[in-house]
Amino acid sequence: MTYRNFIAPFTIAASVAACSYPPDAAQAATSSATEACLQQHMGELDTLLTMELIVPFVNGAPEEVEVDYDKGSSNELSYSWPGDRTRTMSGSTMKIEIPIPNMISLGGIKAYTDSDYYDRDSNDPVKRFQRAHHNMTAEEREKARAAINENMKDEDEKTRKIANKILGAATARIMFEPVIDIGDAAAWNIRTKELDVLTGATEFSVQVDVSADNEKNKAVAKKLAQSVLDDCSGASNGE
Repeated sequence: MTYRNFIAPFTIAASVAACSYPPDAAQAATSSATEACLQQHMGELDTLLTMELIVPFVNGAPEEVEVDYDKGSSNELSYSWPGDRTRTMSGSTMKIEIPIPNMISLGGIKAYTDSDYYDRDSNDPVKRFQRAHHNMTAEEREKARAAINENMKDEDEKTRKIANKILGAATARIMFEPVIDIGDAAAWNIRTKELDVLTGATEFSVQVDVSADNEKNKAVAKKLAQSVLDDCSGASNGE
């Protein structure tokens, strides 16, 4: 069994129409300097997302906050601390309550290159961002399913069923909400609790899981992401 043909139809599926994010001229004017600042802080994210910024969202003692900074390929800074939430895991004979730690992280800094764009993007970073942060409609899912079936028509039935299951799981995982008034474009992933923000042609992410309330997590992420943008904007202006 081989999955060599899966990539093409998923690429087709991911490239269908996206919702609109209105551009902001003032933000666009400072995007270049801000994205340069983000690149310069690779390996120094703790100067953009500081402990002082995290403390207001920590219910317990600040001393309980653990810091994990992976300066390798992921270049992600994470703060975590104990919380009062739990999730239930069911075994064959028992159920176990597992604590859910609170967490805030900054990372995902990515500068778009020519290879990131499709023709329909017209080398426009916002269009590229929209395409990558788009919820597939029922019609688009059907088109993707048809593309998979056509692409894998020479495969056996079991392989085609697996491909369609993967498509269903993948589209269910992608649950984006457009977020306005920050960066040149932004989207919140409900499932991963992650806010992706675009400035110029550079994207970064703030992940927040401090509550069972989606809106609270999103609001905190937006506030922290805006702080990152403000710091970089201030640095570019010599403040």
